[in-house]
Amino acid sequence: MSEHPLYAGWFPGAQIERDADWLPYADLGSGISVAILFSRGAPASLLLRHERPSAEPCEGAVNLDPGRGPAWTIERDGPLTLSPSIVCTVCGVHGWIREGRWVSA
Repeated sequence: MSEHPLYAGWFPGAQIERDADWLPYADLGSGISVAILFSRGAPASLLLRHERPSAEPCEGAVNLDPGRGPAWTIERDGPLTLSPSIVCTVCGVHGWIREGRWVSA
């Protein structure tokens, strides 16, 4: 099964790995990987997988659909750039997605 073409546009050159449920994750660097979640064929959110400072796994979601509440803004569609920054409310990992890569704060 191939990934949705949006992965190549948003995260060009990123290595794609599938989790146990076969959900494709793009490696953005700095220990951050991301899966695109779709609703009605459109990207609705991003699922970010990373490690806590204690090395335990952690995940968080970024809403892309303003119809579902506060949402991040897609500043650039290919490669993906979002605003504002992303802060994990569980572990405090903080950074940005800029030109399809993770940039730590």
